[in-house]
Amino acid sequence: MKLFNKIKISAPIDNRIGLSTADINIVFDGDSLTKGSGATNTQNYPIYIKNKLQILCNTLTFNSFGVSGQSTIDMLADASTQIDPLVDNAKTNIIVAWEDVNAILNDGRTAQQNFDDFETYFSERKTAGFNIGILILGYYPRLKLDDTYNQPTWNDTLFDIQEAYRELERNAVNPSWDVLVDLTIHPQLGGDRGQYLNTTLFNDSVHLTSSGYDAVGEWVLHNGILKNFK
Repeated sequence: MKLFNKIKISAPIDNRIGLSTADINIVFDGDSLTKGSGATNTQNYPIYIKNKLQILCNTLTFNSFGVSGQSTIDMLADASTQIDPLVDNAKTNIIVAWEDVNAILNDGRTAQQNFDDFETYFSERKTAGFNIGILILGYYPRLKLDDTYNQPTWNDTLFDIQEAYRELERNAVNPSWDVLVDLTIHPQLGGDRGQYLNTTLFNDSVHLTSSGYDAVGEWVLHNGILKNFK
């Protein structure tokens, strides 16, 4: 299993603009990890990015649609009425999406199906008017300290499908998103899925503490969002 990969910039983004003069409309979509489940306060990674980005750009519009248990199928079904109307033609519109477990675990999607769902998702958002699409690949959910799975529905097959999905995303040629941010190489969260880091992971081994969400936010900000501006 390949655990460490470079951040992949999947396609050049034309007409880049300076961040300090940028008017940005950013929307986040995803599951409980976007919502911020596990943290002991209201912190999540979109809020972290909002707080950092709004002092760097000219103006910022922000929305986040993290829903616990949401899958890629749910995101596809809701986006045309929930997300697409938020496009602001006077701003640079950015969509950030993260979901790579629930579609496989709850909806029984194969690696290829989940890949195809995100191809459709970002293609439709681009058609709706989003200028930049950023796809996040999640870190590996950790085993507990005794090497057992924390959730009864987890098994090796789930992780094998999840990794096959990641490999499809990493190796995609001319995908419908612009930037791929791979959290499996994150210095605090990436690497061996059996490594339990209690400073960033909530006690269910999947969700994050407040510091964990801050770490993800910083990583996505610098390796995803800011790469689009010069």
